[in-house]
Amino acid sequence: MFGVIVLGCATAFGGGITRDLLLGQTPPMVLRDPVIVIAAGMTAIFTFLLYSYIRRIDPIISFFDAIGLALFTITAEKMALHLNTGKLAAIICAIITGVGGGVIRDIFANRVPYIFKKELYTVSAISGALLYLFTSGIIEEPWHSLVSMFCIVAFRYSAMTFDWRLPIKKI
Repeated sequence: MFGVIVLGCATAFGGGITRDLLLGQTPPMVLRDPVIVIAAGMTAIFTFLLYSYIRRIDPIISFFDAIGLALFTITAEKMALHLNTGKLAAIICAIITGVGGGVIRDIFANRVPYIFKKELYTVSAISGALLYLFTSGIIEEPWHSLVSMFCIVAFRYSAMTFDWRLPIKKI
């Protein structure tokens, strides 16, 4: 159970902690509010206990995962831009926040990180982050954020539904 909680929290916080440290935001946001840590731990326990049921509703879970990816990516990009980082740094922070927790989880679990496989997970985050940057000043908030998040969700869910994959070159 302890391992489940550690992996769940690593997934929930890994990208955000990395982003906050890169941006000089210390202590990281997650350490300023214990409710966030408790919620992540309880979610990990809940998921563990109901895994057989949750696995049966995988398409629904995947849809909500795509929504989470969109929220974390665009929120992080907005934060980085608000802190006057450069545009490239804002996109990097957005991507790290969106996918970093999963990478840390996979490393802790001794697996090849999900983003290094054929899936279009990171590509979805990149597309939304770029759209957010390029539509800045053209579309007003909150539509600016919502359009970018919709792009991430639509791209990610379409990739899952239609089995879109990155090409793999064997070395």
